[in-house]
Amino acid sequence: MLAKYYRRAALTTSLITLGCNLVYFLIDASLSHYKSEWLTTGSMFPIMFLMALANAVIVGVLKLSIFLNHYPAIRNVSALSALAGFVIPLAWIGLILSKSRYELFNFAEGVDSVGIFVMLNAIPYIIGSTWTFIQFRRKVEMSLVSQL
Repeated sequence: MLAKYYRRAALTTSLITLGCNLVYFLIDASLSHYKSEWLTTGSMFPIMFLMALANAVIVGVLKLSIFLNHYPAIRNVSALSALAGFVIPLAWIGLILSKSRYELFNFAEGVDSVGIFVMLNAIPYIIGSTWTFIQFRRKVEMSLVSQL
């Protein structure tokens, strides 16, 4: 049962995130007129994609804690269940967002590409984790009610 939620919360959202990064790069590369001797738009894509891939791996490893919900003592308590499966990975995303707050909230020169990159690598995980946790808790609550 938990493997389904792991796939949904970690693997599916990682694929969506990497796909969004690819689309963003293609749009940015086609619209950008950035000229540099050292860092061209084409040379930034592998770096950005490796950063997004590393983030996906880190989130995937942190989301392995969802399997702690196999234990009834954790699964039956909503707060412990949330902590075990969803709060730990979201803490990593929160750390990324807090370290990037300047790029996210400084609109003096418009939306920065770093801010867009950070949001592309955070929003899918936040939405996916929240949605998966809600569905998981509904399933657990229904099974607890059916046991009574």
